[in-house]
Amino acid sequence: MSTRWKARATSHVERACPRARETVSDSTLHVIPTDPQVAPSVPEETRALAFLRSRFAHVDCQRFDDPVFVDAGQSFDRVYCPSCGAELELDWWARQMDAAHEGAFTDLSVRVPCCGNDSSLNDLRYEMPQGFARFTLSIREPGRDLAAAELRELEQLLGLALRVVWART
Repeated sequence: MSTRWKARATSHVERACPRARETVSDSTLHVIPTDPQVAPSVPEETRALAFLRSRFAHVDCQRFDDPVFVDAGQSFDRVYCPSCGAELELDWWARQMDAAHEGAFTDLSVRVPCCGNDSSLNDLRYEMPQGFARFTLSIREPGRDLAAAELRELEQLLGLALRVVWART
């Protein structure tokens, strides 16, 4: 089992999200595809970056070969079953993350213990939205949320359904 995801005697945020300890900024708004396996084309990415840079000062993007967990940093708190709404034990969640990490997060499927339904780590209901992605657009210290119209425009520019993840460090 990877030591990256092993439970330690520190907070569950540090267990699950090692980069949550970094102090790069106080808040970052990440925009990720809802499908963790997809990424836009380079021209789509370029248009989306130009759109965001016309509205925010500190925008960048990253691409990854395999999905990565895009977490809420210090705002990470609870995880719920998307089927029945039961709160899931963080130890169970950490074990599922360990198993998925062994396969580079290419298989995110899980069977939730509360109701026995099949789901995925990406589709669990995190108290603060989080998810997995091979592509992220990140806005450091945005000062505001994306307006609904801006998110729709980004979805059109990228040709993807998107999720917003606020990370607080």
